[in-house]
Amino acid sequence: MDNPNRAPRRIRFSLINSLLVLTCVALAIGWWSTVELPRSPFSTPDYPNEYAILELPLTCSLNLNVGLGPSWYFSVNSAGQGELTTRYAEDSTQKIQITPAQMKELRELLVREKFFELQDQYGELVPDGGSQITTITVGNWTHSVQIDYLGNWMRSGSTEQMRQPVRALRVWNLIAGWIKTPDAAESSKYNQRVIDAFDQATAGTSAK
Repeated sequence: MDNPNRAPRRIRFSLINSLLVLTCVALAIGWWSTVELPRSPFSTPDYPNEYAILELPLTCSLNLNVGLGPSWYFSVNSAGQGELTTRYAEDSTQKIQITPAQMKELRELLVREKFFELQDQYGELVPDGGSQITTITVGNWTHSVQIDYLGNWMRSGSTEQMRQPVRALRVWNLIAGWIKTPDAAESSKYNQRVIDAFDQATAGTSAK
């Protein structure tokens, strides 16, 4: 004769097993959520290596936005064909051809200044300060660095705070040097004063 208590025992056994399985699953999910999975060998790193910067197709652009003054945008494609758009009362465009030697110089500077490792923005936003944005694309990597007003940073006397924006300014000045207009020359002139002040400060520090 069947034991009348056998069925409830089976039910209780099944419930216990189910709870154990659910507990194991929950613990496994919790453990995996705390483990940093290894990067796939086919995934794209955060920034390109030296070979990529020197060899892969490269495009670049400069965007100057001035609070109360003229603004302009300059872009160069991978074939070295540049176009300058100046925003006055009416937009005007100018074609500029960049040589392979100039593009090579830019690539080498990007490597030295570690442009792709820079932050996205430096400086402070002020009402009439304006901003300048340098954008570089190498292969599948694109990085933009925006430089806002650096006056207070410079006056603080902190060379460490200025070290990275100066690296971006050097890249801007090289590209802006391809543009033969007073506006581009003016932005480069201001940047160069910042670069020179930084170089003098760091030279004095290293000499001590």
